[in-house]
Amino acid sequence: MGTLNMMLNIMPYHCTYCVQGFKGMVHISDEARLQELDLIELQSYEAVKEPVWNTLEASDPIFVNGFGHGNTGIYTGDDTKAIFTDEECSILAGRVVYLLSCLTAVELGPAVINIGGITYIGFNISWTWLAQNITADPYDDWYAEGFYRSSNECPIALIQGDMVSVAKDRSIAEYNRWIEIWETERLGDPYAADAIGWLIYDRDGLTVLGDQSATIVASIEGCTIGEDGKAYRVQSLVLGAGELSGSKVTVALEMKVDGVVNKVYSRSFNRSPGHDPPGLWIINGTVGIHEALVVKVKSNRADDNGKMVRYDCILEPAGVN
Repeated sequence: MGTLNMMLNIMPYHCTYCVQGFKGMVHISDEARLQELDLIELQSYEAVKEPVWNTLEASDPIFVNGFGHGNTGIYTGDDTKAIFTDEECSILAGRVVYLLSCLTAVELGPAVINIGGITYIGFNISWTWLAQNITADPYDDWYAEGFYRSSNECPIALIQGDMVSVAKDRSIAEYNRWIEIWETERLGDPYAADAIGWLIYDRDGLTVLGDQSATIVASIEGCTIGEDGKAYRVQSLVLGAGELSGSKVTVALEMKVDGVVNKVYSRSFNRSPGHDPPGLWIINGTVGIHEALVVKVKSNRADDNGKMVRYDCILEPAGVN
């Protein structure tokens, strides 16, 4: 398996219509830096087969993200020549892969899984977007923004520590959010119907193959407080992170809201010497819960994978004085 907390971002620039895609990939790199992943970028002329394969062999990142042209069994780079094909993709074994590239989930994706890839995320359609200025940052483009934010939500969710299944759900939810925007706020735009149609088309073409429980960041054993369908008051929650070696520890709390699991709290702690102590006080006061509260912890150090975080809490049934 590839190295946790490490990713490769493949960023072609010179291929047709790739300038906007390149600028869209910058936002994924920005999130990787924010989350302190070990990020490798291959940009422009470096986004071709030999540098990509050499980097994967030498650095061994768990996560491969890329944009570029493709077809059912091929993903191409800056020179529009193949980087991966359904007959030549063995370097992707033991990795999670997300490619924003037309049709690659049809044949390339299954080939990656067959040679030992952990997860392949891509599209079984020709991913299509609208743009006002095809060379602009898509986040600043009236038409392109929704398309790129929706697609980027999947790799960004993985970078933030979510499982593949959650990352897919977040991406679909972002597509739906933009569809609603075009159906309401922007309905008067002459291209609203086109935007809605292509967003639906891209959303429905998103395909996940392989392990949907996979993650790309160090997984640390957290805890669950309370249980579904019962009301409790949490008076205190303290986590002991003294066994973790990472300089950045992020704690997230998740709970079902109307039957759907939502992240309800997230905070990062600086565990460098002289900063936050090993004991992390997450709840200090009274918090009412009505479903199980799941505590998830991640670290920016891959060697923290599988470690346990100790916890202590005060929990009372609701209604107890």
